[in-house]
Amino acid sequence: PSGGTMNSASAITITFAVKVNGGYGDDTTAAVFGDTVQITATAQGKTATTQYRSAAKDTVDFYIGSNKLGTARATISGNTATATLEITLSGEKGFVPGSNAITADFGGADSLHLLDSTGTAVLTVAEQTWAVTVENGTSDKTAAAAGELVTITAGTAPTGQTFDKWTTTD
Repeated sequence: PSGGTMNSASAITITFAVKVNGGYGDDTTAAVFGDTVQITATAQGKTATTQYRSAAKDTVDFYIGSNKLGTARATISGNTATATLEITLSGEKGFVPGSNAITADFGGADSLHLLDSTGTAVLTVAEQTWAVTVENGTSDKTAAAAGELVTITAGTAPTGQTFDKWTTTD
């Protein structure tokens, strides 16, 4: 899968899909802030000697570094278990522009007979930017992200006129 398979000894696969027009598109490894992303983790069945790290049952915890994104209930089909978390990408949730390592921890899903393991895959997050267009003046940027400071300067007013105000069409 394009989302990446890491920690292959534990056979955990993590994939990402971006929500578009109410549905999810193909697997991806890139998104932009504000996107709603479906993170899906899949694990194989356990061996008889597996030890578990937590007391949680039937759940998978998703992390970005040490920041917990959320917990999803795992469902079993055959010898695999799958958990899916839907999240909107934002800085408040710990996402940063660039590479974001997402970890799925299957350590507590004892009753699903899963391997006690984690898997990690990288989601690259880009800041959404908008074009900056200034008529009769200048801007210090041609594009800017939400919350970014943009300095605009009025051009010289025609003879007999003075600058009044800026207006926007957005």
